[in-house]
Amino acid sequence: FSFNLSHYTQEEMTEKMHNYELTESPDNVFCFDCKMSGVGSNSCGPHLAKAMQFDDETFTFKFDLTVE
Repeated sequence: FSFNLSHYTQEEMTEKMHNYELTESPDNVFCFDCKMSGVGSNSCGPHLAKAMQFDDETFTFKFDLTVE
């Protein structure tokens, strides 16, 4: 999995072309990706090894976040 905590929304970062154009969100923006395969896609090298691919149809994932 991967996560990111930022002062900017994904939409804000997609819309703007330069970092100095970004407007900070009043909230912290937490993005969490839980279904990811390893790096590689044959775009600049070999296909991703089968052992590194995530292709399960169903899965269980638990994530606990405590904010103090």
